[in-house]
Amino acid sequence: GWFYHKAQDGKAKSADSLLNLYYKSTGRGACLDLGLEPDQRGMLNDDDVQKLKEFGNMLKATFAVNLAKGATLKASNVRGRNFAKFGPAHLLDNDRYSYWATDDKVKTPELILDLHKPKSFNVMRLRENIKLGQRIDEVAVDAWQNGKWQQVASATSIGGNRLIRLDQSIKTSKVRLRVTKAPVCIALSDFGLFEEIKFPPPVVHSP
Repeated sequence: GWFYHKAQDGKAKSADSLLNLYYKSTGRGACLDLGLEPDQRGMLNDDDVQKLKEFGNMLKATFAVNLAKGATLKASNVRGRNFAKFGPAHLLDNDRYSYWATDDKVKTPELILDLHKPKSFNVMRLRENIKLGQRIDEVAVDAWQNGKWQQVASATSIGGNRLIRLDQSIKTSKVRLRVTKAPVCIALSDFGLFEEIKFPPPVVHSP
């Protein structure tokens, strides 16, 4: 509710529920409204605070390490063959607005990330350089499994931030990103791979 009600104490959404909401909101380029309200003391309920801490710890731990860092990237096309300005290496830097771009006529390029060794992950992050508009309509992601490419995910509407969460972790040494639909050439600024980390709920001891 918009206001504090004592009868709702202890009924806040769990950290797992908040994480699900995070992927469905922030993970799709929207905002996550936590709807917090102070009690009569002007403070947040202790239970709310504890669950928010659990949720925050999950996010920090999950996105602390981009498993794609250090990968060798091979793009099917680079705009004007200008790798310094438009090459795929920009996907792994920390600049939200540096980007991999393709020639005007290349709207469905592919990108291969060679991780050099098998790594386990279940979350992928894609970001476009939103200053240049939303350009990508659909993508697919493949993993190298048993000597061949196997599609493990697809998504639409990338925009400023798109998180793709798999049902379970996969382990692979190579990942392929395919842009399958775009009205214009792409301007992709980020590609991340992450392993979701959860913590067991705290043990509550009776006084």
